[in-house]
Amino acid sequence: MKRKVIILGAGIVCMSVLSSVLRDSLFHLLISFGLAVIASLCFLILAGVGILLGKRLRYARTFASIFFMLFLVCAPQMLVFPVGWALEKKDVRDAKKYCESLIPRLEEYKEASGCYPRDVDMVIDPSRRLPRLFQDDRLFSGDGFYHGSCYGFEFNFEDTGDIFGMCMYHYWSSEGVWFSDD
Repeated sequence: MKRKVIILGAGIVCMSVLSSVLRDSLFHLLISFGLAVIASLCFLILAGVGILLGKRLRYARTFASIFFMLFLVCAPQMLVFPVGWALEKKDVRDAKKYCESLIPRLEEYKEASGCYPRDVDMVIDPSRRLPRLFQDDRLFSGDGFYHGSCYGFEFNFEDTGDIFGMCMYHYWSSEGVWFSDD
C-alpha cells in the first residue's frame, strides 16, 4: 500500500511538472486526456472481468488498481486546461500591451531622426522586464519582435502555447491594429 501511495504521488508530481511546462498545448491535451481515457477504460474492463470471474482471475484486481491509479494521476490534469488557457491569453495581452507602450517612444525617435529605429533596443527601457512571450527562443523567426524602417514599423510574435498549434500576432504601424493568424 505504501508503495502505491509513493508511485501515485510521484505520478502526480510528474504530471504537474508536465502541465506547467506544456500548459494549454495539444501535446499536453493528448498526454493527459489520452492516458486518463485509456486508464479509465482499462480500469472498467478489468474491474468488470474481476467481478465476473471472481477469484478465478487473480491479477484482475491488481491490474484494475494500477489503471485506477493511472486514472487518478491523469484525470486531474484536465483541470489545468482552463488555467493554462487563461494564462496564455494573459501572456498575449501582456505582449501586446508591452508593444503598444513602445509606440510613443518610437514616434518620438522618428520625429527626432526622420526614421523609425532599426533596432528596438534604442527605445526599450532595460530595467523593464520583457513579457514571457518575448523571452527564450519564442521570438518571431528568431529575429526579434520588432522590425523598423523609415516607412513604418511592425511588431510580430507567436503564441506557441495555443492548443491547436502556433498563433502569430502582427501589428503594422500603417494599420494601427493587431492581426492574428489563428
